[in-house]
Amino acid sequence: MNRSRFARIGLLCSLSLYSWMAVGHAAHLPPRPKSVRIVYLVSADRALREDFRKAIETAAKDLQGWYGKQLGGPTFRLNDPVVEIVKSDKDAKWFYSHPNGDDKDDWGFNNGLAEARRLVGARQGDSDYVWVIYSDGPGNKGQGGDGVAVLPEDDLLGLVGQHPEQKDVKRWIAGLGHELGHAFGLPHPRDTEKDGDALMWAGIYGKYPDKTYLTDEDKGILAKSPFFFHPDAEEESGLAALTGKDTPLKPGTAIAFFGDSITMQGGYIETIRKALVASPQTKDLKVKLLQHGLNGGRVPTVLEGQSPWGTLGGTMQQLLDKEKPDVVVIFLGVNDVWHKEKGTTPEDFQAGLKKMIDLSRAGKAKVVLATLATIGEKPDGSNPFDKKLDQYAGLTRDVAQQSGVTLVDLRQEFLAYLKQHNTKDANGQYKANKILTYDGVHMLPAGNDLLADHISRGISVAMKK
Repeated sequence: MNRSRFARIGLLCSLSLYSWMAVGHAAHLPPRPKSVRIVYLVSADRALREDFRKAIETAAKDLQGWYGKQLGGPTFRLNDPVVEIVKSDKDAKWFYSHPNGDDKDDWGFNNGLAEARRLVGARQGDSDYVWVIYSDGPGNKGQGGDGVAVLPEDDLLGLVGQHPEQKDVKRWIAGLGHELGHAFGLPHPRDTEKDGDALMWAGIYGKYPDKTYLTDEDKGILAKSPFFFHPDAEEESGLAALTGKDTPLKPGTAIAFFGDSITMQGGYIETIRKALVASPQTKDLKVKLLQHGLNGGRVPTVLEGQSPWGTLGGTMQQLLDKEKPDVVVIFLGVNDVWHKEKGTTPEDFQAGLKKMIDLSRAGKAKVVLATLATIGEKPDGSNPFDKKLDQYAGLTRDVAQQSGVTLVDLRQEFLAYLKQHNTKDANGQYKANKILTYDGVHMLPAGNDLLADHISRGISVAMKK
């Protein structure tokens, strides 16, 4: 390949170099959340090639190990099956010859993504999946970026050692790794002379696996990616505990969530819902997730069912009597602190939590009590409310211990995450938000993922007591 092609530095990288990942059989099981989904589009006038399928899987797993080695353990999760085989009604030539966009070089990407979107729901910027789309359409212009890579027949031939010019399979595995990097948000190196052998530059040529590498900038980006996990800890996740083979959930289990505007927005509840639907163990259980988030809600106002900014449609007692949940999740405290003189005294805060627990237990529900999370994301204790947040998190811990209910220490988990991921900038400053929250309180997707995982673990533990 002519090195001048590397001049295109955006996250959409147009290189005839890559090929994607791993294989299985047609997608019979629901996809795994936060995974790389690989789609092999078999054109209407082509037959499935098992050697392509196997080669994609081999390459994907090889790169999964390589990324893990580069990052000291964490790597991406592959879907099961690794490759989803999908039959298209388009002929092979359509993928790279059908006009779709002003730039002809983009036609293959645009057409492949459009077809995969139509057939399996692939899209850019997907918070649940990174997509790799192979078509067997004749072409040599693949692209990757913004959560999607689309790859042509050239890359498939390369992975099975049948490329007419470049026979080294490792070159094509490395090419896949390069485009996968772009799909994860990695750019080309800032200094292409210094990092000429980096995977995100020319390290794909004869350097993989031992003589190419990820730059420190690449590693920093991937450390913050919600798609990277430590393999040893992956199956220990809270979502896995709640939705996996040992799930405590039963048909029709009802889980009620009582909280403030974070619960009202419901991002973490939606993440739990998606995991339940995606798992073969829970998708048919018809679990009910009952969302009771009160805008501006504090412990006393959630008990009452209304605040100056909203209503729950009944008191907590009335809602519990009506819905009869099996599990009650209580996640409150931010507004009890944030509202200052209009907030909640420590005594009223603890008394209110105890009343919520008593009401829930009166209906035979298991209780999960979560501490507040954060107001501001600086990890060094310098956020304006940190001292009081720590105090009220401590009050919640005390109530959980005294009452014998399951505690989810979100304050502790958020601080641990921020200490790892909120690093000082060139001016020695931490970010006040935009790591887990968009305003210091309300969740971005990464924050909802963290909430969902730990609250799911709490639910699983409570139900097994």
